[in-house]
Amino acid sequence: MKKSIEINKMASPTILIPDIVYSQVFHSFKRSVIPLNMHLLRPHHPDAAQKTDKKLPTLLWIIGGGFQSCASLFYTPEMAYFVKHGYQVAMIEYRVGGEGTFPASVMDVKTAVRFLRANADKFGVDSEKIAVMGGSAGGYLAAMLGTTSGQAVFETAEWAGFDSSVKAVIDLFGPADLSLMRKDRRIQNFLGTNEQSMEMTLQLSNPICHISEKTAPFLLFHGTEDSVVPYQQSQLLYDALQKHKIPSDFYLIQGAGHASDEFWQEETKEIILDFLNKYLN
Repeated sequence: MKKSIEINKMASPTILIPDIVYSQVFHSFKRSVIPLNMHLLRPHHPDAAQKTDKKLPTLLWIIGGGFQSCASLFYTPEMAYFVKHGYQVAMIEYRVGGEGTFPASVMDVKTAVRFLRANADKFGVDSEKIAVMGGSAGGYLAAMLGTTSGQAVFETAEWAGFDSSVKAVIDLFGPADLSLMRKDRRIQNFLGTNEQSMEMTLQLSNPICHISEKTAPFLLFHGTEDSVVPYQQSQLLYDALQKHKIPSDFYLIQGAGHASDEFWQEETKEIILDFLNKYLN
């Protein structure tokens, strides 16, 4: 069979620009410097030059992994949904396990935002329209990113002079008050502190303690059957956001477990997209 057809160009294909080094950090176990990569998912414009002319709202995606692993590309197919709806997505690596204890990973995600702003022309980033989304440990880091704007203790010298704040936060089943999970070995390894300084570290690591008038709007999701991070963690964060009159929405998904399929259904992604459009567009 042979046919001659015309195809209307309704959408651009989605492309991946992998392995963009956004930071050089100290590996506490190896005692050496290691690169942290960002992988950019965006629409392909075949007629564009190497420099991207069109600036896009950008979603920073932070994968979870119990503060022990960071498979930053794992949810690439799901992130393509947001590219098809007008966003680009920056999927990042951050320090985990023996690579660095708190606040290393918080510093990493804030460095990633500064990198995006510092390289806005090169990568087509609308610097005024950056949001963050994370799942589990990544949700925690997203919450820290959204509540610690302007706090020098979490900033580094890399890409200094650029702001690390975000316009909106999507927190998927992330912990908040780590003091309630301090018996979890993964949390202990993440905090990496002794008993004498534990209380101070627990306060510094709690996004609830950092909520202020600078805090970004929040969208939270959690499952009622989460056996890894109890949904009460998101409830505590939501209640604190409401107390401070921060725009926030909390979706408690009945029957959903930790990182279960409910979080990637069309209905869920539409809620996320509506939230992004509200605060970025």
